[in-house]
Amino acid sequence: MGNNTIENTRQASDSIHVNTDTTTSLDVSPSSDTTMMVEFNIYGEYENFSPTIMNNNSCLYAQCDINSTIIKKADRGIALTILEYGGKYDKIEKTDTTNNKVKYIEYILKEAWKKVVVAGDTGYMKAKNISYYTLKNSRTNCNYYISFNEFPREFSLIIYKFDIIQNQFVDTLTISPWYGSDSDYKPDAVKLIENIAFDNVSAIIDIYRTDEYCGGGEFDIYVGDLKDSLSIIHKTGGGGEMCESSYSSIRFPNIDKKEFLELKLGSLLEKEIYKIISTKKILKNNIAVEHLESTTALKNTTEESNEEYYNCKSVITEDKSVIYQWSGNKLIELKTIDYLKTKNKTQ
Repeated sequence: MGNNTIENTRQASDSIHVNTDTTTSLDVSPSSDTTMMVEFNIYGEYENFSPTIMNNNSCLYAQCDINSTIIKKADRGIALTILEYGGKYDKIEKTDTTNNKVKYIEYILKEAWKKVVVAGDTGYMKAKNISYYTLKNSRTNCNYYISFNEFPREFSLIIYKFDIIQNQFVDTLTISPWYGSDSDYKPDAVKLIENIAFDNVSAIIDIYRTDEYCGGGEFDIYVGDLKDSLSIIHKTGGGGEMCESSYSSIRFPNIDKKEFLELKLGSLLEKEIYKIISTKKILKNNIAVEHLESTTALKNTTEESNEEYYNCKSVITEDKSVIYQWSGNKLIELKTIDYLKTKNKTQ
């Protein structure tokens, strides 16, 4: 390569798109196949992380190529260990005609693969045959396989519902874009809530992730199995830095509890919920409550070198409960209780 050529290689988890910025003019040359794999690492403890095969007769190849030797075929449910991830890329040489005709190379992932170990044998398997998380719904005899579409770059999270009785996949839900980064796009925890009291919901999948950016953050996506389809029910989360923060969380009715929402006896929230139940004739098992809280620093100090920045005190600027009714396929907001305004009125 000459001095005006830049080799632009990214992690194999990236699906790298051709730049379509209208302010940049590019000449693109013919592409050629390139295989790239990088080490697969697990940072921290991922709850319920259990890579398995989710398609019967999944081939384990000697190379990252369907024309290579098939080492073995494995069926759904067999556990495996992931060693590397990546796949087959288009290698494209491009010329930026607006920047001194600088040439550079980009790679576009066109077929995702994993290097894995299956029952002692090491080889390569197509990523579409591998699930990162498997959850079992004992109430409906269904399994949920959770995987990722590694291209485009948004890292779509995909949930496959498999009916054990029918012995077939019956539904798929794609969540895109998924919260993640180029190097680590897995949720920190995936849990199945089977004791949900909502009508027409057999279970809720709670997909949880934290982000370690400055200030931090955490997110939950709640996916309901509405018996005939998978659907996102709600999203919560938030983040903060020093004395500034904003978070939300939600409580769903628990069918195993006598008091579905475990409300504090005599609290304003309990009174409002039972008032709604009696006046609107709503079953209490179809009530959910979200709590929102925000804080801010007492002093507007932004200089990190200032001691007050690290020893700041915060004040609550938002403290609310939102009461929802489950309609059978979505949450409908009924009432918001603003505790700060309530306190002010009673003082």
